[in-house]
Amino acid sequence: MRPPVKVSIIVPCYNMEEYLCDCLDSILVQTFRDFEVICINDGSTDQTLKILTEYSEEDSRVSVYSQDNCGLSISRNNGMDRAQGEYILFVDGDDKLCSETLAELVSMAERCSLDHIAFKAHPFPHDAEVAQKLGSQLEAFRRFYDIPVHPEFLVPQSGAQLMVAMQETAHFTMSTPLHFMKLSVLRENNLRFKSGIIHEDCIFSVDAMLAAKRAVFVDTCYYLRRVRGGSIMTASGQVVEHLVGWVCTLVAHMETLLLKLPDDTTARALELFLGPIFRQISRVRLSKEEESAFQHEVFKHVSPAMMPMVRTLIVPMVGVLQIRDRGVKSTGSQREVEALKRSEAYRVGMAVTYPARKIKGGVECLRENGFWYTVKHALGKVLRCVGVNVKW
Repeated sequence: MRPPVKVSIIVPCYNMEEYLCDCLDSILVQTFRDFEVICINDGSTDQTLKILTEYSEEDSRVSVYSQDNCGLSISRNNGMDRAQGEYILFVDGDDKLCSETLAELVSMAERCSLDHIAFKAHPFPHDAEVAQKLGSQLEAFRRFYDIPVHPEFLVPQSGAQLMVAMQETAHFTMSTPLHFMKLSVLRENNLRFKSGIIHEDCIFSVDAMLAAKRAVFVDTCYYLRRVRGGSIMTASGQVVEHLVGWVCTLVAHMETLLLKLPDDTTARALELFLGPIFRQISRVRLSKEEESAFQHEVFKHVSPAMMPMVRTLIVPMVGVLQIRDRGVKSTGSQREVEALKRSEAYRVGMAVTYPARKIKGGVECLRENGFWYTVKHALGKVLRCVGVNVKW
C-alpha cells in the first residue's frame, strides 16, 4: 500500500503507444510533486504495457495495473479504487497536462476549501492531416473554451448552483478530465462510471458536481486535448452506441428526478442538462437493424424501476421516428401508412412526441416550457393512451 498523497492521477490506457510518452512526460514534469500516477493497461495489444513498465521502473510515483480489455469506465473505476490521494484527476492516455496544472489546482482547492474545480482545455490536432480533416471540430472546441467566464463562477458555491449558472451561460462541460475532485466526496456518494456505454462522462461528471458542497469554475486552460481521427468521440458509424449512451444518461438523471426527489436547485440543474439530450435523442433516425440493436443494448442498462418509462417514452419515440422517416418513404404505400397510423406503437409514439412536435418540431416547446414540462406532459399523454388518467 502506497502512503497517502495529495493527488491521484488516473490514466486509462488502451493501445496508446503512439501518444503515451507525451502524456506521462507532461505529468511527471509537474512543478507540484506530491502525486501518484495510476496507469490502467486495458488489455492493450501494442507496446503500451512495455512503455508503462519502463516509466514505473524509472519513477516510483508511477504504478501500473493490467486487466483484460474492459473499456474506459471499468479502467477508471479500477484506478479510482486504488487511489490514495486527497484529490483525483483523470487524464486520457493521449492527452497532456500543462506544467502548472497540479500546483495551481491544489493551491486553489486548499485555499478555498473546495470539493470540485472545473476548468478549461485547449484542443490541438494530432497531426497536419487531422488539422485539415477535423478543422471545423477543432474550431468548435476552441470557440466553446474561449467563452469568457463570469466572475461569479470563481465564488465557491454548491455544485448544483454552479452547474445551473454554467449551463445558463453555455459553459458546462461534462468531460471528466476537466474536473478536479475531492476523492472522499466521490466515495461518500458511491460515484462510479457506468460500464458498457459511451458518454459515461455525462453521468459521472454531473453526479460528481452535484455532490460537491463547494465548487468553482476557473477561466484557465489546464488540460491539452489531442484531437485525432481514431478516438472514440471522433469515430463515425456509431449511431447506436451514441444513442444508447444518451438514453442511459437521460434515464440515470431522470431516476434522480423521479425517485430521489432532489432539491429545487439540483432539479433545475438536471432539467437544463437533460433538455438538449432529449432533443438529441428525438432527432435520431435508425434503420430496422439499428433499431433492434438499440433496444437490445439499452434494455441491458436500465433498472427495473425505470424500465416502464423507457419502454413507453423513449423507445417508441425513436422507433416511430424511424418508421415515419424511412419506412413510409421506402414503401410509398398508402395502405401501410394507414395501418401504421392505426397501430398502438404509432399512437403511443405520437402521444410521446406531441409536446415536442406542437411548435416547430419541439425545439421551441422545450425552450419555452423546459425539459421537465415536456417529459411530464408527454408521459401523461402516454398513460392516457393506454387508459390511465393522470393529473400533473
